[in-house]
Amino acid sequence: MQKHLFTIIGKGQCGKTTVIKKINELYQSRLESAGFTVCNATNTTGKDIALRYTHPNGLKIGIFSSGDTASIIDKYCGIFKDCDIIICASRHTKPQFTAIRNAARDQNRLLHVLNKTGRHKTDTNPDDDWIIEQFKQKTQNLEPFSSL
Repeated sequence: MQKHLFTIIGKGQCGKTTVIKKINELYQSRLESAGFTVCNATNTTGKDIALRYTHPNGLKIGIFSSGDTASIIDKYCGIFKDCDIIICASRHTKPQFTAIRNAARDQNRLLHVLNKTGRHKTDTNPDDDWIIEQFKQKTQNLEPFSSL
């Protein structure tokens, strides 16, 4: 199975973490109903999440929202290197996006980039819904999302 890395990139404070959390909320109960177990992958601080979903058949999904520095991206991509799918946030600046590209290359993953606009986040940002729809389209033929 081809491994995948989905990343939401954008400026600081534009709502990347919010989108990651919305994607997680959208799929968490569906994944659990499909037999996945979920656990915190590591201790996180503040609003960030780092979760691992594991299915009895061995399929694993890692999701993390902290992508403020290249070292944080390296850390979480390392923690989730055994996952078939990684979903994460990243600042759009060169060190962070380079860390994402390197993780995709080094772990032989297909990289999917979803761009968050530069607008400051708001609770009702329509860009969030657009990014979530893009994520759904990119995963519609990808297990386990195709069966959810």
